[in-house]
Amino acid sequence: MLIGVISAISIPTPSLGAVANFDKLNTGFFGSSITNNGITFSNLIAGFRSSPPEFVVKSGNQFNSVFSRPNYLTFGSSIVANGNSSQIPDQPLLGGFGSMTITPEKLATSVSLSVLTTNPNFDFGSFDDSLVLQAFLKGESVGSTSVPIANFSKLNRSGKYLFSKLSLSNIIFDELQLFTPRAFADGVISLGVDNVNITTLNNKAPRSVQPSQTALNNNVPGSVQPLQTVPESQPITLLGLFFSGIVGYLVKRRQTSTES
Repeated sequence: MLIGVISAISIPTPSLGAVANFDKLNTGFFGSSITNNGITFSNLIAGFRSSPPEFVVKSGNQFNSVFSRPNYLTFGSSIVANGNSSQIPDQPLLGGFGSMTITPEKLATSVSLSVLTTNPNFDFGSFDDSLVLQAFLKGESVGSTSVPIANFSKLNRSGKYLFSKLSLSNIIFDELQLFTPRAFADGVISLGVDNVNITTLNNKAPRSVQPSQTALNNNVPGSVQPLQTVPESQPITLLGLFFSGIVGYLVKRRQTSTES
């Protein structure tokens, strides 16, 4: 007879980290989507343009105090008025941005990212704008956070560039949307993004819902959804395994007796 205390033992799911800092990519235009270290950026909205907006990888020494060296992600267009592709020399350091989808390779539990914008006093945009980071799981919002442009910090004394960080944690998600609420009314801000750090679970993210349209269809511009709790899985215990073995043994013994 087994005498003693059998305690419950939880079997955790290992967590992994993915960081998109774009530092090992070549600078230039990447079209309608870009993937770095398993994190995909797509569905870019940047206001009404004469040519489609694109993801652009740039390098800028003036941003090294807040961005990793040497590269960062921004936005622009490589298509000139006559339809030819060209590396346009006068692309701004921080291109116009409205919204984009960020998709991790696996289910994720936390995210943080660094952003830079141009002070509206020096460029387009408004201090009434804000930047929103919203997380989704199978098309349903599971949390969001936002930072008003007025709450960004000055990068240097001149105040031309403003810096902030956005983060979400203690949730499970398979997709993110970064946006400014005015993006859906042809409003954009200048933006650069770097150090996108996502903690993932050790299993693939489900794709039962088309990720590209899910965030856009469920988004209500300007709203901030409350954080929702995702139920945790029940732990596997030694006690449960013990009783399962006894039941299996008794069933098998009864079947053997019946056949005899």
